[in-house]
Amino acid sequence: MDFVPVLDLVAARMAGVPVGARTDPARWAYHLRDAIALARPDWVVTHHDPLAEPDAVREAGGDPLDRPLATAAAVEPLVELTRVLAGLFPRATVAASLTGPVAMARALAGADPGGGPAGEPAPDLVADCADALAELASAQVQAGARRLLVWEDAASLAGALDPLLRRAATLGTPVVVRGGTGPGATGGDGAGSVLHAGPDGDGGALLVDPAVVAAGSAGESDEPFGTLWRRWRAVPGARLVLTDGPLPLDCDLGRLREAGERPG
Repeated sequence: MDFVPVLDLVAARMAGVPVGARTDPARWAYHLRDAIALARPDWVVTHHDPLAEPDAVREAGGDPLDRPLATAAAVEPLVELTRVLAGLFPRATVAASLTGPVAMARALAGADPGGGPAGEPAPDLVADCADALAELASAQVQAGARRLLVWEDAASLAGALDPLLRRAATLGTPVVVRGGTGPGATGGDGAGSVLHAGPDGDGGALLVDPAVVAAGSAGESDEPFGTLWRRWRAVPGARLVLTDGPLPLDCDLGRLREAGERPG
């Protein structure tokens, strides 16, 4: 089983600086390196910034297809971050984060006059976001990403992920989707495979509360990380553990060191 924590806030705490993925990707990659050395994750997650892609669209005037996301000021540094991390960790599995098309469209829906009821984005906007994200996926893989992490809302519109998943399959790059559903999803860890991360692990990936990883929940505060790790490894069908967002800023670094010493 692979351990895939998001280390943005831990890296910021250890370096004594704000999260700098957008502002100085090269320097930020070195800050991440220190947190990675402590936790020894099986995948190196580039970042967690669900507003990056929506900000890029707003920068371009509100149309997701007006300008490639990878060239926008809000996203271009994140592609560069992937490139730097791939150079720093040439043998590692670098996983580039993407905001899912539904989550991205929902972030934009307030400015979308065609938005549906109850704040739902218009299907056309979701489709345009998916197409734009497929191009961004290509840029991230070209920069050195070996996996794609798609941070989607808990339930996505039917077929919303299809363009992104088809592009990933063409690129031969496995995908893990946090939430969402999509036809054509397949288990495994080979080229073009798709895992869905959820709390039950039945989609091939187990989604866990970052606070539990960091210091244990109220009911598990006395459990060492090794106990949690054994429990997670026993979940049928789960191939990896993904934290549902960044580990908290006040993460117990001793516990993170314990995570880094987990058995293979």
